[in-house]
Amino acid sequence: MTNDDFSVIFRYNVGSGDYKNRLWHIAYHALFFTHVYAQVDDKAFKPWEHHRAEYQYMGFLPYPPNDMPKIGEPYTKDEILAYIKFCEERVSGWVDALDLSAPECGIRMYKMSKLEHQFNNLRHVQHHVGQLAGRLRDVSGFR
Repeated sequence: MTNDDFSVIFRYNVGSGDYKNRLWHIAYHALFFTHVYAQVDDKAFKPWEHHRAEYQYMGFLPYPPNDMPKIGEPYTKDEILAYIKFCEERVSGWVDALDLSAPECGIRMYKMSKLEHQFNNLRHVQHHVGQLAGRLRDVSGFR
């Protein structure tokens, strides 16, 4: 598979099935919530400078009226790679700032300890990495 092939796969629903969520959207969703969940609390979160409203959601919005998110132009492979780099450069500092013994995680939609929430964050990343790997296997023919 060439870099051009990967760019087409990344941007569009190409492969053995017509997937509801595109590869780029899964990657962005996983990155966005990894970024959020690595913060001390909701207030500490500052979106990536290229964030687009509602792009982090893959299903219905979690607030009324619970519409589907408005998704326009997809992120490109280079934009997703830039967000990965942004997160990689900062994750050590984010994690160092966490109090893993805190009884509350600081993220409004979760009622759990900070340590439990970080395990949840890892599980979330693993889930979406599995989706991405499966999709790439489908289109590459690699088994």
